[in-house]
Amino acid sequence: MVNESPSIYSKDLYSDNIFRDLSGRDAPPISTARITDKNNPNLQVYRELFLRALNDNQIFLLKNIDGENRSLNNFLRTITKDSERSLSTLKLNARILKDLDLITYGSRTDPEPVELTEPGEAIIELLREELDR
Repeated sequence: MVNESPSIYSKDLYSDNIFRDLSGRDAPPISTARITDKNNPNLQVYRELFLRALNDNQIFLLKNIDGENRSLNNFLRTITKDSERSLSTLKLNARILKDLDLITYGSRTDPEPVELTEPGEAIIELLREELDR
């Protein structure tokens, strides 16, 4: 009889109590300290990871957030005029970025400016070198 150790699956790692009660999320937030450290030898790995994880529309939104004081709809209408992307597609992707805590904006009843969060700023700064090519 072979003595096998129990298998651990990735879904089991997130069921641990360490990852519970983090703003209703299953995993801890991304730490930006290591990503923005210019001496980090893994910066290219992070770049490739974010380029694969974020779609073109999400990267387009992150690049175009300029911090002007306007609502999400106003922001999206402005950037769709200059691109051939649909308003509904950009709204969906903005909602995804907000769920990932990469951007913030208000609601219809309480409009706030569209802004990058600290992790969003770190990601776009990290990707800027790749995006400028």
